[in-house]
Parts: sequence; C-alpha cells; structure tokens
Amino acid sequence: MNASVPNLEDIVRSLEQRNAALTSENERMLLEKYQAQAVLDRLVAQRAGEAYLSQFWTRTPPVQWTIDLRRRFDGSNWYPAEHDGCWAGPATTSTLRLPALPPFVYDLALDIVDAMDPAIVPNLRLALNGHPIEPVVVHEGYAAPAVTRFNAADIPPSTIWELQLGFPSVVSPAEHGSEDRRKLAIRLRSVTLTIRD
Repeated sequence: MNASVPNLEDIVRSLEQRNAALTSENERMLLEKYQAQAVLDRLVAQRAGEAYLSQFWTRTPPVQWTIDLRRRFDGSNWYPAEHDGCWAGPATTSTLRLPALPPFVYDLALDIVDAMDPAIVPNLRLALNGHPIEPVVVHEGYAAPAVTRFNAADIPPSTIWELQLGFPSVVSPAEHGSEDRRKLAIRLRSVTLTIRD
C-alpha cells in the first residue's frame, strides 16, 4: 500500500504558516534587541553623566555646602521636620549622609536652634565615617552656629560620607510636664561645610 502523498496545497500552506511564525518571532526578537539597546544607551548616558558630575565637583568644588534640615535630607534618628529645624532622637546618635567632598580643610557649622538640656551641645560628639572630629565651639544661647574644623584628607575614603552626631543624653518633654513623649536631644536647622583657604 502506497503512503499517501501530501497535497501540494497543504505543503504550501504549512510552509506559509511556518514562514509567518518565523517572521513574527524575528520581529519580536528585533523589538527586544531595540529595547535592550535603548536601555543600554540610557545606562551608558547615565554613567557618563554621573562620571562628569563626580569629576565636576572634584575639579570645581563649590566653596560651601549646606544641608537644610527643614527640607528632605538623607539621615537617620531624626523626627519629622518642623518650621525651624529637626529634632534628633529618640536614640543618642543621629546621622546625616552626603557625597564625599574633595580633600580640603573645612569648617563645619551646626545651626542648633534648641536643646533639651544645656549640657547636650557642649558634650556633642562628632565623627565622619567613624573618624572623630574635634568638639564644636559652642556659642551661648545659640546666637551663632556651633563651629569646628577638620581636614577631609584624614577621613577614611568612601563615596558617601556619614556625619555622626552623638549626644550624651536624650530628654523627653514629658519629664517636664508636657504631653510630648518623644525623646529629644537637639533641634538642628542646618549643617554647613565651608572650604578654608
């Protein structure tokens, strides 16, 4: 018995269907290639922009940087911002993070608005990436920012700096009859770093 011979129309139809499937698969793969190329181009442009920005700040650093704690900032152990600053607490160490700055000598000024205990500010401990910084010079009544000086060349290398503020204690306003049960140290308006000549 002879095997049935496929009809020529069936063969052509099968080949057309296979061709259509291959064409569709090819178009899908081509689209994925273009999408992957677009993502790669964006990443390359982003990295080039980041490299330029990093080189720009290294080659042409501004004389002064300010972190305003009345606005969004990167840090930990802070209560929500108020109209004139942010309270540190409830723990005894608060942090602020910023990009590493060029290796110059800086004045670091803390614009302290208030403190829960007068002993907190003169006993404030500062460190950058764990490297201790000299204690701040305290001005009576917070009439002027508390200032200290450090050499950035002494700071352990890192792409991100973490400024640590250590407090000898935190105090709750509830201890003085208030309904506020937060544990607070200082209220800080801003931190300013200025390059010294």
